[in-house]
Amino acid sequence: GDTFAINDMFSDDVGQSTAGRTMNLGDQMQIWDAARQGYTTYFYSSWVNDWAISSTPRAATTDSFEAGDGYWYLNRGNSAYTLTVSGEVATNEVAVTLVPGYTLVCNPFPADLPLNGDSVVIASEGATAGRTMNLGDQIQIWDIVRQGYTTYFFSSWVNKWAVSSTPRAATTDSIPAGQGFWYLNRSNSNITITLKSPLAAAE
Repeated sequence: GDTFAINDMFSDDVGQSTAGRTMNLGDQMQIWDAARQGYTTYFYSSWVNDWAISSTPRAATTDSFEAGDGYWYLNRGNSAYTLTVSGEVATNEVAVTLVPGYTLVCNPFPADLPLNGDSVVIASEGATAGRTMNLGDQIQIWDIVRQGYTTYFFSSWVNKWAVSSTPRAATTDSIPAGQGFWYLNRSNSNITITLKSPLAAAE
């Protein structure tokens, strides 16, 4: 799939990032590694004015990550700012392996993806369906306004993503463009999420 170099991601906006000589002083980017169920953490280094994985001078990273991988950004400044991800827009289908448990995934496209639309196939064949939130697979999307998650589950009532346990309560909500989300795979084996660009579908 498409890969993106860590140090090319925010090349237009790095002047806004807080640089520091150690991991605890600079802005951080934490990228989820589903295979080991943990994060790889990078920080914005004042030694090199770039992303690094160690506090040693000249330790800029050459790492990259796959389209569809989710990550957290820790802003150590006192005010909000916007970061623009640089690089080519992903136009192909993006397949992400979902291990048992949680996987942090990202919508890699500059368009919203309807949860129950044709532009996204979210493990519909492999998803665990259930009649309640506690039984079906879940998708959790962060709501920055209320600082909390909106949780959806794969409903056995409608065989779609839903926000409540009432029959026929399929959602019309979407995964916002460029936003990360958690997928909870309740099975004991890997399944796959396939994201399809709605822009390509419209052409």
